[in-house]
Amino acid sequence: MDVVRQIRVSVPELEKQVKELRESSGKSAQTLATEAGISTAYWYQIEKGERQYITEEVLRGIERALGVDFGVRFDTPTHIPPSLLTSRIPGVPKPNIPGLPDQNLPPSRYTVSGQPKKSEIEKDESDA
Repeated sequence: MDVVRQIRVSVPELEKQVKELRESSGKSAQTLATEAGISTAYWYQIEKGERQYITEEVLRGIERALGVDFGVRFDTPTHIPPSLLTSRIPGVPKPNIPGLPDQNLPPSRYTVSGQPKKSEIEKDESDA
């Protein structure tokens, strides 16, 4: 059985960025396309905005060829259903979800702001 994951991420003006970076690199489109693992014609189609989409593999090849990171990420959750925050199978730990603290760690002594929790300050003072 196959499980398919398909995610689209919009990258405004990617074609413009690719063209500008190619021009400033001093390399030819043919050289960059070869380094990216695509044809020169495909490279120019991307630059002209003639492609409706490109695959992540092509994007990473272009990034490699140009020596840049366009910042496109597919693993950043925008919404996590509450059902994913706890395990429903006894004995199976909660999943570690990218972008959230490790769900299997004990509770932190610190708040999100990085300040100790009031109860922890009281404990430290009583230890002294």
